[in-house]
Amino acid sequence: MLEHLYNPWKLLEKIKSNATRHTNVIACIPNSQHWSFQARVNSGMMQYDDDGFFDRTHIRFFSRITIAEMFVKAGFTIEKMFARYIFFKGAEIFIPHIRAMAQANGLDPEQAESDALAFQYVIQAKVSPG
Repeated sequence: MLEHLYNPWKLLEKIKSNATRHTNVIACIPNSQHWSFQARVNSGMMQYDDDGFFDRTHIRFFSRITIAEMFVKAGFTIEKMFARYIFFKGAEIFIPHIRAMAQANGLDPEQAESDALAFQYVIQAKVSPG
């Protein structure tokens, strides 16, 4: 539900301020780096829908990297983070282009492909010591 908040960082900070050292936060966050999201954005198809990535109640968009940054900056240690994959037709068309864009940017095409196939990320985090 963090993608539905104007300030998810503030919520994480509030959770941290009320947490014990045994507190865990578990979140499942849509991946805005998914190939279908990238395809829509790059085609100018930014219309909101009733559900999915472009659910009109989504206020924030996160990738694997920005999800991790959000938790770390809020004072959490990520214990586990894994991708959920939901396969549907079309990836085979877009993945080669995503790999090419990564390479053109001097980035790892393998990582770009992996990130583009993840539909959501599940995170388990605890309050960082200190």
